[in-house]
Amino acid sequence: PPAKARRGDATSARPAPWKPPTVETDTFRPQWVQPKAICTLESRAALPLLSGRFTVTVDWRGSDGVIRSASPRFDSDNSGFFVIEEPDLADWAVKILDGRFFNEHFWVFWTPLSGRESWLRVRDTHTNRERRFYSARGLSCGQAETSAFSGSAN
Repeated sequence: PPAKARRGDATSARPAPWKPPTVETDTFRPQWVQPKAICTLESRAALPLLSGRFTVTVDWRGSDGVIRSASPRFDSDNSGFFVIEEPDLADWAVKILDGRFFNEHFWVFWTPLSGRESWLRVRDTHTNRERRFYSARGLSCGQAETSAFSGSAN
C-alpha cells in the first residue's frame, strides 16, 4: 500500500497561488528570438495601420516546425487582428495609437491570443524602422510599448 503523506511532504503541499505575470519578469519581456528551424514562409500579408504609416505582420511556428504567416483582418484605422487557422478566430490583436501629443512617440499595443510561438513585426513606412516582438509558446500576455516609434518624421 502507498505510504501516507505526512505534513511537510511535497505530496501534501498546496500549490502556490497564481500571480499574474509582470513586465519585471524577464520571461514575459518581449524580445526578438531568431527561430532555430529552417524557415519556410508563405506569402506574407501586412496589415496597414494609421493610414498606412505602419505595417504589421505576424509569423507563427506550426507543430511541424514550419514558420508561416498569419492572415491580417482589418478592424479600424488603428487596430486589427491576425488569424492562424480558423478564419473567424483571432489569434493576435494589435493596436497602434498616435501618442505624439503626450511623449512624441507612437504607441503599440499587442496581445497573442492563442499561446502559439509567434513573432510580431511592426514597420514604420516613413522611416523604415522596424520593431520585432517574440511570444513564446504557451504565453498569451498583452504588452504595450509607448515609445516604440519616434514621431519626428511625418
